[in-house]
Amino acid sequence: MLRKSSRAPRRAAAFGNEERRGRWVRIGTRLAAVDVLNRRNRPSPAWLAILMVAALSACRPVEPAPPPVPPPAITGLAVTPSHLTLAVLETYQPQVMAVLSDGTQRDVSGTAAGTAYRVDAHAPAHVREDGLLVIAEDAVTLDQFDLRVSHGGFDIELPVTIRNTLAKTVSAGGPDGLPVITNYRGLDALVNKERNLPPAYVPPDLVIVDVPHTGEPKEMREEAARSLEELFDAARTDGWLLYAASGYRSYESQAAIFERNVALYGLEQASRFSARPGQSEHQTGLAMDVTSAAVGYRLVQEFGRTGEGRWLAENAARFGFVIRYPEDRELVTGYAYEPWHLRYLGAPLAAALVEMELTLEEYLAD
Repeated sequence: MLRKSSRAPRRAAAFGNEERRGRWVRIGTRLAAVDVLNRRNRPSPAWLAILMVAALSACRPVEPAPPPVPPPAITGLAVTPSHLTLAVLETYQPQVMAVLSDGTQRDVSGTAAGTAYRVDAHAPAHVREDGLLVIAEDAVTLDQFDLRVSHGGFDIELPVTIRNTLAKTVSAGGPDGLPVITNYRGLDALVNKERNLPPAYVPPDLVIVDVPHTGEPKEMREEAARSLEELFDAARTDGWLLYAASGYRSYESQAAIFERNVALYGLEQASRFSARPGQSEHQTGLAMDVTSAAVGYRLVQEFGRTGEGRWLAENAARFGFVIRYPEDRELVTGYAYEPWHLRYLGAPLAAALVEMELTLEEYLAD
């Protein structure tokens, strides 16, 4: 029986061992060469220290991130400007800033930012859904109210004062290109030779004034009528009897009166005391011509020197009236002195004009 020789496998094993030994020799030779290079380029001790610190840092456990810092809280509100002065039909939305706990401010103006705006029901204004403040068309100079602003649980009040200056209450789009006032429903409506009423305007609240009068009963707007009744009562208490001579007049009535005066006195003279249609305060329903027996119930300048005329000049403002065309102011008002012509403005504005000795034109100048 033939037996296989084991020399061939042993040779193969030996060859494999020699190959492995050669590979390790080559690796060792390379490591030795690297070691020689490292010895020639040995890093400095400082560099080794940096490497050690970096290695140790890499081995440290990762610390958890700090919790997020909450946003600064709102501590109050600031409004710019701090006071508003507006005229009829003007709109406005103030800038509202949220004051934050870190000392900064954030703009929160407008309802889109969560800010609410409101005014009292009696205020001469309203707030639209978008937060815009709109002044009413009958708002009167010196009216005051507060615009209340709320955001983030905080409230602030913004004072608002009405001032219907001449430039803000007139439009150039009237008939025949004449300037027409825009606040003709207001108690402070200023009508003169340069500022017209709409021809079709009729006050909606005309009432008969319950006072002594010449001719037919006289009409005025209700608030003015009640105040005139109080004025007449006070004059009677003080011993003076007044008579109402002319109250509300329509556009058409004024046109007839002016044409008659022009026919009698000529255009230039008539224009000193008689208004063209659309330019008469009587059409506003806020004016009343007053007379007395002392001047034969006429409308003459002598009335201002009577006891009734002097009492009227001294006391009219207490009831919201002024002598609309005072003496020596024709160049300002456009009309000669009329001590009989009362104009209702409301007590606050009438008192201001008398105290400052100004005409309505001068007080409402821009």
